[in-house]
Amino acid sequence: MPTGDQVKGLIERVATIGVTYLTAKGYIDVKMATEIGPLLITVLSILYALWINRPKAIVQSAAALPNTIVVTSSEMATATPEKNVVSELTNKVVAR
Repeated sequence: MPTGDQVKGLIERVATIGVTYLTAKGYIDVKMATEIGPLLITVLSILYALWINRPKAIVQSAAALPNTIVVTSSEMATATPEKNVVSELTNKVVAR
């Protein structure tokens, strides 16, 4: 899975190429491009952040750690394919 910096770099490059293409084709002028570019980067970054920080992704990220068992809601445990994600209803966590 790519890191946050890698995704941010990809978003910036795609937005820059897209805005440059639209400017070169004459669909938008240079002034509009300087406004659309940062807006596009911001919106794409927000969408990525929402996707990567959704509850299921966080549970899967925790489950990817070696030698871990993730105890979560039964709905989340059912929706997550990893075998080390278990339901709170069938497992009890006890502090030692």
